[in-house]
Amino acid sequence: MTCEICDSKKEFIMESDHANAIIASSAVVEGSVVVAPKKHVAIMELSDDKIIADTISLALDTAGKMFDKYPVQGTYLLVNSGLGAGQTVAHGHIEVVPVHKDILSWEPLAVSSEQLDDLMITLKGYMERSGPKPEIKKQGDTEVVLEKQGDNYLVKSLRRRP
Repeated sequence: MTCEICDSKKEFIMESDHANAIIASSAVVEGSVVVAPKKHVAIMELSDDKIIADTISLALDTAGKMFDKYPVQGTYLLVNSGLGAGQTVAHGHIEVVPVHKDILSWEPLAVSSEQLDDLMITLKGYMERSGPKPEIKKQGDTEVVLEKQGDNYLVKSLRRRP
């Protein structure tokens, strides 16, 4: 299986122990940077906490340098996790998006306190039902995620799409 990020021949613009940062080839905005774990993982949630923390740290460092060194007004950190969220590369990553005047701005939704209470109850219910992370088995140099229900994340996300 090939991976656009693992197989990338691009030079890393920044690197940490567990993650690399490269210029995004297909991006929301020109100049976006992809920060991804060095170890292949389909979605970020399947990484262990140490790798996620290191990847987030590198993304924040990248955003800080982008903000300090270039004429941007800020940055967005985007994590599209799964097909339903618009993930187009089958390697979990964080996209650091430079924000220029009037690009990608939106107004936050106005939510009533009653709606927030209902949402909190619903989300807590989902979180309580979720089980532990899937078991990971080592096969040579590759780690394989063993799904409990027999489905992988791609199949699950396809089932959720309308």
